[in-house]
Amino acid sequence: MKIFILTIIAMLGISAAAAAQSAEKLSVRPGEQKVTVRSKVKIKVLPITDDSRCREGMVCVWAGNAKVRFEISIGRTAPKMLELNSNLEPKMIVFKGYQITLVSLSTKPDDFPKDAAARYTAVFSITRIKR
Repeated sequence: MKIFILTIIAMLGISAAAAAQSAEKLSVRPGEQKVTVRSKVKIKVLPITDDSRCREGMVCVWAGNAKVRFEISIGRTAPKMLELNSNLEPKMIVFKGYQITLVSLSTKPDDFPKDAAARYTAVFSITRIKR
């Protein structure tokens, strides 16, 4: 009986995964706005103001976290401001039928241009969730 129930649960999980479309990825720098090709999700990353992550080449007790604030809209809807984290939760949200995940927030190692925001690139994964 346990095997039967586990099989049913596994099949439901597989069908839920199949219902979601393949993810689209966007790489966006602060101040930029980009739009996914298929789903027309627009993301504009706001300046990164909270980044306590350990710098490359340093030894740290805690890895730290960076918060990525961004505006998101779908089609012609009004943008909404949201926030995701690099190392803490939430790293993913569901917005109007789309799963938005912060995949990474990279910086240029030890490169500090005059415009500090220019050193960041946020990578998002956007997946349509079928209902």
